[in-house]
Amino acid sequence: ARLGGGRPAEATPTSDGDRSPMANRPLRTKISTKDFSKFDISPEKIRSGEDQRTTVMVRNLVGPRARKDFLEFLETGGLQDKFTFFYMPCKEHRDVRAGFAFVNFRSPEEVLKLWDMVQGGAWTSARGGDAQSRPLAMSYARFQGHDELMSHFSTSVVLHEQDPEKRPIFCGDA
Repeated sequence: ARLGGGRPAEATPTSDGDRSPMANRPLRTKISTKDFSKFDISPEKIRSGEDQRTTVMVRNLVGPRARKDFLEFLETGGLQDKFTFFYMPCKEHRDVRAGFAFVNFRSPEEVLKLWDMVQGGAWTSARGGDAQSRPLAMSYARFQGHDELMSHFSTSVVLHEQDPEKRPIFCGDA
């Protein structure tokens, strides 16, 4: 089971009546696999038109060139002008990529095209068969669509990053 964000735990008295030192730690709750399954990508549902989501999270993007390499990967697959949003966050207060990216495509068909590229091993091939390169993993993102992403990131401090490589890329309306 995976861990989810929790709420602050209430202080609980110990046997001697003092407040527990664990009182200020967030309470972690287990999330069932079923709760995460709503983020699974189903190519069949995309093909049938049943799933119209367009924003994905791509994981296992590591290394100092990960952002550049992934944008080149999208270009190689003909997807360079098919997304309206791209963001690869850095770890807080560090100059290290967090290892994942969010991409919003113009249509579900582009999600399917990236899915097929990833499942077909194109990322590993693009990385020259690098033994240290883990296969990419994809799922749907919590925020869906250009408008939700604009709303979420319009007040974000990442928009004011001095380094443009650390800012989200907005490429126009969906």
